[in-house]
Amino acid sequence: MTFDIRDFETLQDDFNIIAGTANKTEKQDIVNQLHLIQEEVSEIAEGIRNSDNVEILDGAVDSLFVVLGFIQKLKMSGFITYEALERVAKNNMSKFPTDFEVVKQTIEHYEKQGIVCMYEYNEEYKRYVIRDKNNKVRKPVNYVAVDLSDCVPQE
Repeated sequence: MTFDIRDFETLQDDFNIIAGTANKTEKQDIVNQLHLIQEEVSEIAEGIRNSDNVEILDGAVDSLFVVLGFIQKLKMSGFITYEALERVAKNNMSKFPTDFEVVKQTIEHYEKQGIVCMYEYNEEYKRYVIRDKNNKVRKPVNYVAVDLSDCVPQE
């Protein structure tokens, strides 16, 4: 049997249930969870500064753990988190165009803003990747942002 992300998420859910924090979803509880995320991300940064690979890995895994705790709190607050996760993942994939004409238009679009971009073709997925000089993946001109408005609780 192989341990995977679903097992990790289950143990994270169990952790917060055992700790009595899973149902704590007031604004301050959400803020507290955000602070935990920030602490763990700081641990990654410290590991990078110190060239400490163990600290980097520990910080990355702990960051995922507390982010999943954040998602758990949202779910307990009435957010439709799994639907949102699926939509965002699929939407992020739409950042990789299949049409070279879209790539050309996108590069021209960013050049007008003073942002130099380059592209490469991923043969395995049959998609283009458009990046800026900082290696950030850029959205193509035909990109449509995901709508999550129906995944949040109505007040």
